[in-house]
Formats: sequence, C-alpha cells, structure tokens
Amino acid sequence: MKRAMLIRLAVPAVLAASLSSALARAAPPPPVNPGEAQGSLPGVVTLAIQIGANQAVVGLDSTVLPLDIDAELSLAFDGAENLCASTLGLSAALVNPLDPAFRARLPNDALVPLALPLVIQVEPPANASCTPGGGPLAFNDTVRAEIHTHLLPYASDSPLRLYKAPLGGTFRDITDGVAPGSVRTGGRTGGFSEFLIVIDLTAPAAAAVSKYDALGARLTNPAIDPAVRTALAMDLADSRSAFDVGDYPAAMFALDTFVARVRGASSAQIPDRWRAQRDLENIAGDLIGDAASLKFVIGRL
Repeated sequence: MKRAMLIRLAVPAVLAASLSSALARAAPPPPVNPGEAQGSLPGVVTLAIQIGANQAVVGLDSTVLPLDIDAELSLAFDGAENLCASTLGLSAALVNPLDPAFRARLPNDALVPLALPLVIQVEPPANASCTPGGGPLAFNDTVRAEIHTHLLPYASDSPLRLYKAPLGGTFRDITDGVAPGSVRTGGRTGGFSEFLIVIDLTAPAAAAVSKYDALGARLTNPAIDPAVRTALAMDLADSRSAFDVGDYPAAMFALDTFVARVRGASSAQIPDRWRAQRDLENIAGDLIGDAASLKFVIGRL
C-alpha cells in the first residue's frame, strides 16, 4: 500500500529542483501538530540497524512517507572502535521544510526536498558500550556518511547534496559524490551529528570559493603542527591559484596532494581521533572531508 503512493509524493521533489527559492517559500506549509518541537512534522520514523566491520547501515521507515524503506543511511569508518547499535545513538524525524526556524539553519540557496524532509541524528552517547566495560564509540580519520533513497530522482547534474550540522546548528555541504540508485549522496567528515539531503542551487564556482575559504580557516587551528600547516597551506594555495585561472585538473591534483599530506601526518602533527566523550577534535578527518567536497564541486565545472 505504501508503494502505491510513490509517484504521487515523489513528483514535488522533481519540481522543487526547478523552482526558485521564492516560489518554494510561498507554498503553504504542511500542518504541524500543536505542542510538537519547532520545525518537526507528525509521524514516527523507525530504524533497522545492521552493523558490520567498520560499517553501519540504517534503514529508515516513516509512517507518512510511501516506501517500506524510505531512505538508507550508511556509515563507513576508516577505523571504528566499539561500533554497535547502542553506541551510535541514532534517531530520525521529519521536519517542516518551510518552517522559518528550520530554514534559518540552511543557506539561502538550499531547499529541503518535499519528498524527503528527513533529518537523521547520529549522537553517540558518552556512557554507552557494546559489551560490559567495552566503552563508547570512537574512530580515527574519517567516517563517510551516505544517504540512499528511491524517493528522489537522479540526474547527472543533480543538485542534491548531503548536508551536516552540529546538533541544532547550521547545516553545511559535505558532499563528495552523487550517484544513481535512485540517488545516493554522501561525504566524509571527522564527526557527527545531523544529516539531511537538500536541493542546493548554489553555482559550483561560488560553492568552490566558499569551500576554499572554509578549508583555509580550518588550517589556522593551533593544534596543527606549524611545519605541516605551512606545507598544507602551500598545497591549498596551489589549488586555489589553478582554480582561479580555470585549470581545474591542476586544482584537483593539488587537493589530492593536500589529502595525502593530511593522511601521512601523525596524530601528534594533526589530531585525527573522534570519540563520544567529545573531548577530542578530529581535525584530520574534517580536513580530508572538506577537501574531498571541494574537489567534487570543482569537478562539476
């Protein structure tokens, strides 16, 4: 019965990609039950979690969306410790795409697809463990998050992106790939916690400039070894110079050098560990993820 609703509910997502943000905001908002959290919509989202070696796959089924599995989140870790359902701290909820408070968490050129207004939270608890005395979740380097859904269409120039935010904070683009299936969009990161698919109407060149600036700002972190920071800044400058003159292959090659340098650094040179106690900053993981997302955008020019 849920599958029969697919065509009717998936159509708005196709249309939304071609509408301006002004038109999208002018549409009447979906009803929200009194007393619910600001920006949320009614409906229960159930999770089916499968855990493998350094990987978790989560099927998400909402009572108000049409499929038996409306979306699937996969988390692939470079090196996870104490990975199980209880240490991941997973939850999900539908949001009102037109709620002003929620829209304030998004860039102006980002729209939530009407067919999948789903926010997934990954908030590993600091006191959870897989076995008695086993300890909470931790990982080194990066985790790649990917959302797969049949509720949104794929196109070679798809504007669908994976956004991430700190809990209750501002969402930003971490996408390093969009693939068919019907659509899969994902990216690497050094931490968690909220993930969302959006329609991003930002021009690729403008997105690249913003990502260069953000990556440069990350390099100012005093926890990075000064000599390594200098070398990384040179790699980034080489990439930016090539980008500025339209030599996009050279810009991407310099980013590959940047990532290789981050991965080759020791944990003393660039902190590279995340754990549920939130007492460590995984700088290496975020640098790698941001560089991969920047390379993806440049590749679309």
